[in-house]
Amino acid sequence: MPIEFIGMIGTRQISELDEPRVGITGGSIDAAYVRKFAKAHENGVFDRVLVGYGSML
Repeated sequence: MPIEFIGMIGTRQISELDEPRVGITGGSIDAAYVRKFAKAHENGVFDRVLVGYGSML
């Protein structure tokens, strides 16, 4: 059984060290950030990248 390495990224650059800029249910997707972070995972030999996002049920 092969092993897959899965990374996880957000939709925009956020840090717990910074003050919140938007709520968890609001905001936008920063395409350039997602592209850059996904490329870093690809270079790190991750097989897949999950993009975390919020939802309301």
